[in-house]
Amino acid sequence: MTCNITLTSLDTLVIDMLNRTITLNGTSNRRNTMTSDSQWWDLAPGNNTIAYHANTVSVGSTMAIAFQSAWT
Repeated sequence: MTCNITLTSLDTLVIDMLNRTITLNGTSNRRNTMTSDSQWWDLAPGNNTIAYHANTVSVGSTMAIAFQSAWT
């Protein structure tokens, strides 16, 4: 999945794979930033490898992942 968006150090972009939403700073809909060749995906049972890449970074850039088991 790729989003074409410029973020500042104060911005938080949340990608909700279950609800298929992309939200900037908790309020602004940014689903339109998802590139046309992107796809929504699910985690498979067991271990999964996820990579994060930023085109350019002038300040620190991080990714956090949260998930909930479907069995709970």
